[in-house]
Amino acid sequence: MKNDLQLPIPRMLTLGESVANGYDLHGVAIGITRNTGALTRADVAAAELARDIYEVGAQAARDRNGELQVLSKEAYEYGLLSRDILKPILGKRYSAAWNQTGLVGSLKIPSNHEDLQGLMQSMRTFFTNNAAWEAATQNVTAARAEDLRSGLSSKRAEVQAAAGERKTLMNLRDQKVTALRDRLRLFILEAGEKIGPLDPRWVAFGLNMPGARATPDVPQNVRAILIGNNALSVKWDKAARAEYYRVWARVVGSQEELVIMGSPGDIDFTIEGLPSNATVEIAISAINNGGESARSTVLVVLTT
Repeated sequence: MKNDLQLPIPRMLTLGESVANGYDLHGVAIGITRNTGALTRADVAAAELARDIYEVGAQAARDRNGELQVLSKEAYEYGLLSRDILKPILGKRYSAAWNQTGLVGSLKIPSNHEDLQGLMQSMRTFFTNNAAWEAATQNVTAARAEDLRSGLSSKRAEVQAAAGERKTLMNLRDQKVTALRDRLRLFILEAGEKIGPLDPRWVAFGLNMPGARATPDVPQNVRAILIGNNALSVKWDKAARAEYYRVWARVVGSQEELVIMGSPGDIDFTIEGLPSNATVEIAISAINNGGESARSTVLVVLTT
């Protein structure tokens, strides 16, 4: 069975610990010398530290973005309020007279950060040149527009810096995780030189036995035909990778759980000796040297 190392980071870290713990139990006796438990733990620790540092940086980037969103909302609301205050002066509909305020082509207030910053700059200039039209009681002033403009400019720079730092930390994290993945791959290769593909010590390392097959698929399309009054002919579709099957059955009211009725190599089985007028539940599982599948959907049959 393949040992897949393309895993999410938490599972990679867990697997690394399992391999290191397994090495403590068996590594020296097996003769693994190039990829020891100590080296594996060092790679796990480096990957974990890089992951944690990245998460701090990622949270900082999210925080800066959140702060920018708040500031942008304030600038947007300032734009709406300024527009309403100026409508009696410049007109309720767009005209070229509005261009000096930063509203060009329409009276729509932009929503993206860059355009809001530009609008605040234009509003600052407009109210500086037309101080009589400021509304200080509503904080619609040149000073407030400048506060919002400079705030947006600074916060956008912080967001960009945080995004760059996040990317750097992500690259470092990925490098350390790749180093751990490479270590585990080398460990598997070295262990494969020392022990057989079905040696149970693979499991002690948290790994699949390379010689074991993947667990079979769950059998599908289970059906049954009543034979006489007390027997059932059960059939199902072949399950991928199955070497043989288990037939499970339960007589409702007489048995508490499904019990094994047989283990055929074919995809059919006859259950005999069932009571008359009974409700029987049937399920099939598939087996190979890699393990047993989950049971099929339970089929309910009535005897006569």
